[in-house]
Amino acid sequence: MYPLSTTNGVNNYCSFEAKIPLKTIIGAKNRMKGTIAGKNEEKKFGFITPEGMEDKKENNVFFHESALEGVTFAELTIGDAVEFEQETSEKGPRAKGVKRA
Repeated sequence: MYPLSTTNGVNNYCSFEAKIPLKTIIGAKNRMKGTIAGKNEEKKFGFITPEGMEDKKENNVFFHESALEGVTFAELTIGDAVEFEQETSEKGPRAKGVKRA
């Protein structure tokens, strides 16, 4: 066990050695990286292939134009690197907060 911090004289432990500050882990959003895999220009949606999943197209994540931040749908092209948060919808994984990486 590795000590994380001491609160009121009580040591807090975890079962792995943290390489980054704990407040970074707790406060961080689950940002992922990926690339634009495809776009439907007419309906303003597309798919992102998460980093490390390039050979598993069934793991692509849906995104809609309304999920974009700091970039327009027209500015994105297939192959562009992006960062995003993933959430679950009734139809499967969906991206939100999509930004250029």
